Order: sequence, then structure tokens, then C-alpha cells
Amino acid sequence: MGIDIGFTEESLMKCKYALCRPYRKKLIGFYSEQEENDELRDYREVEKYINMFHLRQEEPTLYTSILNETRGEENRELWYWNEYWFGDYYKDKRKVKKLKPYIETKLSSKVLFEKMPKELREEWMQKIDREELISAWWNLPYEKHQTICKPCPIRPLDEDNCYIRFSNYPGMNSFRIGFLFTIAYAATFDEQKMKDALFCFPHIDRRKGELPKDKIEELYEMIEGTPINRGAELMFNAVLDMVESVKPPEVESNAQKIIIEDTPFVDEFVSKFIYREEPYSLEETRKVLPYFETIQELADWAIWETDHGGARSKILGFKERFDNLVKALRIADKYNLEVYVSY
Repeated sequence: MGIDIGFTEESLMKCKYALCRPYRKKLIGFYSEQEENDELRDYREVEKYINMFHLRQEEPTLYTSILNETRGEENRELWYWNEYWFGDYYKDKRKVKKLKPYIETKLSSKVLFEKMPKELREEWMQKIDREELISAWWNLPYEKHQTICKPCPIRPLDEDNCYIRFSNYPGMNSFRIGFLFTIAYAATFDEQKMKDALFCFPHIDRRKGELPKDKIEELYEMIEGTPINRGAELMFNAVLDMVESVKPPEVESNAQKIIIEDTPFVDEFVSKFIYREEPYSLEETRKVLPYFETIQELADWAIWETDHGGARSKILGFKERFDNLVKALRIADKYNLEVYVSY
């Protein structure tokens, strides 16, 4: 369970700099679950799997070899037949021959346009929702994604693609506490420190005598009254309670529950800007970036000036996650993209 940041399909399709654009624009089918009398049966994609249960029973040496090479999960009875799982066994003809008796096929939930008559394809195009459509991008193998993403200007340099991990759920403890420390530090940032920070805080109007805390107060006014949304935090804690109740007494666990305490500014910030249902519009991105970048620089100063090691580690935990959100919004600002947060 975690929180991830990405760019919407629609905005990537419109972005001339996105190397995945032509693949996202090309629609190849749609998702539709199979029914008892399946009228789409003849148009479904046929998927291939290896029956690992039979392979383990009949060819244990071969099974162990594949397991060691892929470091897969032994308890999965069917493995998707692709290069990622089977490596040379997928490409080498002699090795393929050994696994051929264990290849099984089944119809998937993917319905392919290329199999449908033109009139029927146009009819279904009108009937299905946008979310159910499949672009050519999502039908490419992982290796092809890597080839396309690597030179793409949208991809952050420290990522394999343009999807960014914000945090796992336990990490939200550090985020919240570090955020509070950063806000508290803002109250100590006076006029003298602003003089020392000559090349920092480009969004602060020095001619008017503004300070970073003024930006935080403006942001608070912007988000005050936002309904609190805790994402999946409560569910995460409930899962840990369930695991704790069934594990043997001798088994120790280091899993940490998320601290659920009311902290109005932080709760409202997280609800409005992280646990959100709608993507960031370009207008919203450009509106909030000056505030976020000011908080980001405040955290830098707080880490530098904080003497207490525990406080410093929490601010670092906050900033590591917050940097990823700012990074995504800066890319969105530069390339006219919409950012979404998945939780």
C-alpha cells in the first residue's frame, strides 16, 4: 500500500514532448468482464500462461531452475507467459520446447478492436467509458516501456519513468511530524535570516518586508475548512490490527501503525493536496507551486539549523516526500501536464 504521483493519460496524449504520446493516442481495445453468454468471446485477447503447479509436479528440476532465475513467488500456480518471468525459456527455441506442454491459454478481459468488424467496433466505441479503453501504450511489454521512457524529457532523472512514489503509508508519520516542525521553524525565520538568505525564497516579496511565515499563513487561508480525508490510513491500521491478532506470540513485528491525531493545518493540507480525487489542473499547479517551493526551502533551512537529531530526521522524512510532489508539479508546469495522486 502506498501513495504514487503521475500525469493523467489525457494530458500526456496532448503533450508533444512525451515520447509515449503516439502509443497512448492509438486505441487498440477496451476492458470488459466475461459474461455467461459472452457476445465478445470471438474478439477477446488470448493470453498464455505456464501451469506452474503441473511443472512443479512433473519437472521439479526445471521448475526450480526457473524459480531461481526469476525469484518468483512459489505459491502462484499460473504464471503469465512472457519474457519477464521466463527469460531465455521464452526466447530460446530449445528451452521453449521443454515448457510447451505446460502452456495454457485463456480468454482475457481485453477486447481487441482489430478482431472486430468495423461497424461493431464503432458501436462499442460509443458505448464504453473512457476509463475502459486500452491504448497501445498499455499493451507494450515492460522492456519497450523502458526503451521509450529512458530518453523522454518528462521523466525525472532519478526515475525509470514518469510515475513517482510519494510515500508508503507508514512514512506518513514522518511526513506529518516533519511538516509540523517545518511550520514551527517558519515562525523563527526573521528579517535577519532573510538577509542571510539572499539567494533563497524567490516567491517572497522582500520590498514589502514579507517573510516565509506570511506565505504559510496565505496557504492556510487557502485550505482552511477542507474536509478531512485520511486516504487509506485507517484501513492500513485495521490491517495491522488484524495481522497482530492472528500472528503467533513468538513472532515479532516491526510494523508501525499510522499516528491518527488531529493536526488541523497538516490534515487539511494532506486532504487537499495529497489524498485528492481530482488531478491538479495546470492553473492550480501554478497557483500552489510558489507556496510549496517556499515550504521546501524552509525545510532545507530547518534541517541545517536543527540541533535535535530526532527532529532533523523527521524533517528529512517530510522533505524527501514533499520534494517528489514539488518535482511532479514543476514538470507539469513546464510541459503543461495534469498531475494526479493515487492512494
